[in-house]
Amino acid sequence: MVQMRSLGWEVHGCELDARKVSHARSELWLENVHHGRCEDLRYPPGHFDAIVMWHVLEHVHDPRALLARVFQMLKPGGRLALSTPNANCAEARLLGRWWIGYEIPRHLTLFNVETLRKLLNDCGFEIGRVRPSLWAASLPDSISLLVSDLTGCSIWGTRLHRMLYYGLFPLSVLWCVAGNWAVVEVAASKAVEPAAGRTRA
Repeated sequence: MVQMRSLGWEVHGCELDARKVSHARSELWLENVHHGRCEDLRYPPGHFDAIVMWHVLEHVHDPRALLARVFQMLKPGGRLALSTPNANCAEARLLGRWWIGYEIPRHLTLFNVETLRKLLNDCGFEIGRVRPSLWAASLPDSISLLVSDLTGCSIWGTRLHRMLYYGLFPLSVLWCVAGNWAVVEVAASKAVEPAAGRTRA
């Protein structure tokens, strides 16, 4: 939000954690950060030019209801940018229940590229770009989860965990380039309604 504001955007945010809302308002001077669920935001239809949901969709109980609300809040021609873990990635297939993208119970709903496309289309969005997003922590975090589960010793936040992250970073990059879409990014838009008196070709 700070970066977007520096580019001249009027920014609004939504956060469930009251401490983060307080920090955003008092330390970052972001006045329009609302405490609560995105679905409950009280903006009129067609209010926003763009909405960004980075690692949000997997955390909500009803992704369809959230996207319907987002669609309503966007202006015609407005853009939606989102990212979410891809349950059909190579890591998920290789690591099974130890893939960090499952992250039960924090992740409530997971998608693959096809199911995400279908949901967005069902909610009225026109899908533009779909591409992988580098999730450099995915592989080392998954291995840390595996090690912790098998040995009973947690290595989260330890020097070994940090070494895994930096040591596996080149492999994470190469694997992403090779087709391991651990996270998928989608750019979509709300269609511009045809002018009065005109029909679509």
